[in-house]
Amino acid sequence: MDQLEIELEKFENISADDLMDMMSGIDFDNGDQYSVDDVESNVCINCNKPNTLFEDYSNGILVCKECGQVNENVIDANPEWRNYDGTSNKARCSSITNPLLPRSSLGTSIRGYTRSKVKNLHEWDAMPYEERSLNIVLKEIRNRCQKNNILKCIEDDAKIMYKWVSECKHKEGKNKGRKYIIRGANRLGLIGACLFFACRKNGQTHSPKEIAKIFDLKFTDATKGLKTFMKLIKLRSDIKIGLGKSSSDDFVPRFCRELSLKKTYINQAIKIARNTDELNIASKHTPISIAAGSIMLMIEMAGLTITKKALSEKFDVSEVTISKAYKSIEQYREILVDDEKTQMILTKIKKDREKNELPEHLKKRYEENLNKNKSTIIDDEESYCTIKSDDSFANSIADPCKLYEDIEYYKNIIDMELYDTIAYTEEEYKVVSTL
Repeated sequence: MDQLEIELEKFENISADDLMDMMSGIDFDNGDQYSVDDVESNVCINCNKPNTLFEDYSNGILVCKECGQVNENVIDANPEWRNYDGTSNKARCSSITNPLLPRSSLGTSIRGYTRSKVKNLHEWDAMPYEERSLNIVLKEIRNRCQKNNILKCIEDDAKIMYKWVSECKHKEGKNKGRKYIIRGANRLGLIGACLFFACRKNGQTHSPKEIAKIFDLKFTDATKGLKTFMKLIKLRSDIKIGLGKSSSDDFVPRFCRELSLKKTYINQAIKIARNTDELNIASKHTPISIAAGSIMLMIEMAGLTITKKALSEKFDVSEVTISKAYKSIEQYREILVDDEKTQMILTKIKKDREKNELPEHLKKRYEENLNKNKSTIIDDEESYCTIKSDDSFANSIADPCKLYEDIEYYKNIIDMELYDTIAYTEEEYKVVSTL
């Protein structure tokens, strides 16, 4: 009996109706084939509802989400990574591949608790020298982040950013094609810069002073690391990264959480800081100073018992700086806590700004001095008017300082007009709100 006769015998007991049902379910145009498993595989054996079965791999069952009926057991066909002894020992398989250390991840390890010579030689040979130095830095980032309670996602981004800059190469000169070599405090500053931009990327902005404290660096070394990072990351044309910029409302949530404040107080402080930035009221202050001043204003308005000294010690910002930022925004408290008033003022400022222009004689002097090679060092906000220079350089910056005074005078005139606009808008808002 040939194969065709055997296949035909299977259909002897099928009725005409069953045969028609099977034939009607076949789509001959698309080449689909009828399969009993396709129809019944996702139907519950108890409630007969389709598409209700859920695979619970932790318990090894196929269960219905509607009635809870266990339809069958599920066998996990994935490989067993552990050593079949109920522990987390993965000696049976190699370690997880680390994308930051690709070559080292391909190696094996010799088991044993003693440090034998063969084991040491094997470990030294398994990791190339470039990945060995990179691994030291990655461990340093991990330890610093864990010690200062920094999120794991920020830690991972910092590691990736350092991996990027560590692969930068000279594009010209005698070292063309070779990697940049950075050692000592400069390397630690670069590591801190990676953490700084990783924090900013994830909305947990830290100030350079905080980064310097985390890595036990001088403030100047931390800022130098930021400049080095920006220089190196520009060499990586294959990487597009949005570094963004710091704003005062980035600091407020973290500061308020450290003070254990309620959500309503946090939202109030964020609103004050954000509106202060939009109105550009305290533009001469740093974002962290504006954040501290906004929290201080919120504390005063809410009647909380948190002193300025406590804020200074908590956030490493001097009381003088907090007082200056607070005084800059305190007189506009009624506007800063109201988003509608702020938007009205922004609309007026935008119209007035289109009419104001810098005088031609100041614009000309500014363009002339912009082309000069000036080198000024600004230590921090509290000494930001102190310019360090030697006697030979004093004459070259005399004219820019005079220009600075003239521009400051002109800015003061504009500021007075701005304050009048704010006051006028405040009265206008009261009139409009009564209509």
